[in-house]
Amino acid sequence: MDGRLSENIYNQLISFTPFCNHFPMDSRQDEHQTEVKIFYNGRFQFIGAVCHDSEPRNNYRRLDF
Repeated sequence: MDGRLSENIYNQLISFTPFCNHFPMDSRQDEHQTEVKIFYNGRFQFIGAVCHDSEPRNNYRRLDF
């Protein structure tokens, strides 16, 4: 796995969603949902997230650490 969400394993995983707002109101679902997928291969844990936002400057496709 190289950290790209286009790999076949990510298509087989269940997405953790929907998430709720924390601010300003924590009682409703977020308007722009985030999708999170987690995979463990017996040695490493991989976490992939797609964070949607209505402003393109706030959308990040990939972060390298």
